[in-house]
Amino acid sequence: MSAIDKLKQFDGEYDPTPKNQFAASIESLVDGEYDFEITAAVLKESKDQGIPLLELELNVKQTNTDVQYAIFLNNQIGVNICGQTLCTLGFAELVGQGKKFSAGLEKAVPQLPGIRFHGKKVTKPSEYPGGKSHANLY
Repeated sequence: MSAIDKLKQFDGEYDPTPKNQFAASIESLVDGEYDFEITAAVLKESKDQGIPLLELELNVKQTNTDVQYAIFLNNQIGVNICGQTLCTLGFAELVGQGKKFSAGLEKAVPQLPGIRFHGKKVTKPSEYPGGKSHANLY
């Protein structure tokens, strides 16, 4: 019996669609420019340390694949980056200069799905020896 003959037993139930419930990370994309659509947005806390974060599920239009992108909100830099991102996406009236970030974020998150944007994914090396690189969207 050939290798192909042995594989035929699996033909009836063959289904190549991904079964995991989680989208790939933004880090799985090659650095470059992409068109995205936000398909889901959740404000939550990280499992291990309870760090607040905004988690976005993004559909990459060029490949029709979904990736996850998280903005950690555990320091002023992360909060400012999140606010800048939301302003760029059209939510300046909620999180712009002089507004309360926490209240504006809470109102903006449910409005994020469906928004399309063009962005550039860039991988930055760690600033620390042995540290992990991380992906940014601009």
